[in-house]
Amino acid sequence: MSNDTIMAFCKPQPVVAVEDTYWGYLIRSHKGESFGFIMLQSASLVLGMVCLVMALGVVTLTPLMFGVALTPFRMAVVALLGVVAAYLLWFASRGTRTEIHIDTSIREIHEVIRNRAGRPTILGTHDFAKITEILIHRDDANGTALLVLQGNDTVLSICIAMASAPRLDVLHDRLARDVMSDPRAS
Repeated sequence: MSNDTIMAFCKPQPVVAVEDTYWGYLIRSHKGESFGFIMLQSASLVLGMVCLVMALGVVTLTPLMFGVALTPFRMAVVALLGVVAAYLLWFASRGTRTEIHIDTSIREIHEVIRNRAGRPTILGTHDFAKITEILIHRDDANGTALLVLQGNDTVLSICIAMASAPRLDVLHDRLARDVMSDPRAS
């Protein structure tokens, strides 16, 4: 996999912060949120509200305007609109701030996204044993580097951070010590 391919999959994260916790540490980027993703979530919010209003309209307005009780077909439409509205509203509330949690107590890596209220949603969990390489891909043209965890299968590739190379060297060493070390050796 070339550096350009990996750089294309990871959005630039200019400022990286590592926060220690009792179970390990988390890696946060303090970058601006992606405009496209914010627009997608905004559209999901609007469409979810439209589906919700339509479902409520079928339930309340149909009997009032036409004097007809809810038929099984109308109840199915209400249920379908309700499910679509619930999914779209859930997606709109997920958030856009990404984090990587390195849980050294149970030896797992969690890919997490936080919403505006701070509530996390786990996107993926990976065992330390699946990680075979920790790589730094340097881009000399603009002075940044990309820190990537890769597994023995070609599918597992976790973009940790993009920052200046010296800052990532420290994080690389810490990840190598925690993730790649053998737990039976201590």
